[in-house]
Amino acid sequence: MANRVVSMLTDRQAKLAKKTIAVGGVKGLTLRVRATGSGISKFFVMRMIVDGKEVIQTIGQYPQVSLESARKIGLEWREKILAGRRPREEAIMERKAKLLEEKAIKHYTVQRMLIDYCDFGEDRLWRNDEIKGQKISKSHSEIVNGYMRNHIPESILFMNAQDLTPEVLAQAFKYKWTTMIDTPERVIGEIKRAFDFAMRSGKIQPCLNPADLKGRLRDLLPPDSMRAQKSHQPALPADRIPELFAELQKHPSITSKLIQYTILTVSRASNARLSLWSEIYFDTKEHPQAPVQVTKRDEMKVKRVIKFDKETPLSEQAVNLLKNLPKFVASEGYDFVFAKASVEGGISPLSEATCNSMIRKINSSLIKKGELPFVDPDLENPDGSPRNITLHGTARASFEAWAYDSVRFNHKQFSEKAIEHCLDHVTEKYNNAYLRKAVIGEMREILQAWADYCYSKTK
Repeated sequence: MANRVVSMLTDRQAKLAKKTIAVGGVKGLTLRVRATGSGISKFFVMRMIVDGKEVIQTIGQYPQVSLESARKIGLEWREKILAGRRPREEAIMERKAKLLEEKAIKHYTVQRMLIDYCDFGEDRLWRNDEIKGQKISKSHSEIVNGYMRNHIPESILFMNAQDLTPEVLAQAFKYKWTTMIDTPERVIGEIKRAFDFAMRSGKIQPCLNPADLKGRLRDLLPPDSMRAQKSHQPALPADRIPELFAELQKHPSITSKLIQYTILTVSRASNARLSLWSEIYFDTKEHPQAPVQVTKRDEMKVKRVIKFDKETPLSEQAVNLLKNLPKFVASEGYDFVFAKASVEGGISPLSEATCNSMIRKINSSLIKKGELPFVDPDLENPDGSPRNITLHGTARASFEAWAYDSVRFNHKQFSEKAIEHCLDHVTEKYNNAYLRKAVIGEMREILQAWADYCYSKTK
């Protein structure tokens, strides 16, 4: 049965509402009406089903939160919920952090020092990563604020910065040091840099930096033999890629198409989802290497030493996928290929979180049917179960495993350079000293063979 169209709730209807009613504009957003001892209470609530489980998040009370604000917040929260986050808890933590900051004004605390360091860095040191008007990562300040909320205990945040010692830090981080990968170093590293800044700017007296991991602090922390081992992003074993593509054919959504295209072009997820129609050439009259996608070098991960743009040859299957996609009118100058309509008008690109959410839903469905989900058998969750694959890990690692194993997967042996060019793993070293173009001829041969393999179990 087709989905019922929900009309947009008006303020008059909201004021007169005697029972729970859909707000409209954002799927899952309702105005919950409840009778209380003192009258009637009305709260905006997001209600969604994620991986077979109901998720309910309360946004706020009406009319203190307006209908317009509720729809805007609901849209943001829906994306966060699909990404596995809990936006209400995050909002509470943000309010708590503001209260903590107010308590810290009496003396120059570690928290104040970190905030001053972020304010300075935003103006002078850091730049936010954006591609085509889209933010692709958190700002440095957002990362540091996250560390303060989630990893640095209040006992340290409220401490006078001048009183911080390696012993205090070691005691606070000894558990995280043995159970977490990279994060403790990153958090301590930000404290060290903030301490250096505070001393340079005269906010604290010069002293030995207590957060220096090359000094006494490292001696006090547990040895490396006790630390958790690093792992890569979960990826699907290469021999199951055709199964994944066969399953994706059962889901004709734009998200499914983006997953397929990312894997076919072995792209980094951020580059694939931000593809523009103006970057894609089907006809050799438009580009001599057509069919091809041309991405500006400054949008790629490797950009400092390689000057030429990234050219990705498109397989027959990739071309067919693109030609069957709907085209939206360009929004703010960007004609995104994998786009969705925005409630504010215009279009916006799909997120990587949306793709990973779809993979989780597919896995949940397969498990219910007693079938093998798409997981990385070499990586485990804390409960010992294998981890769900990610789009980035599968698009990159699964391809590399297939490309280098010509005997197992029965394809011709490709050159290492061409395989690495497909992955855009190009660095300015001795054997690339005179490189001015990617080896696009062999790249096309590889990516066509890869596409044939991906769809080998698709009817």
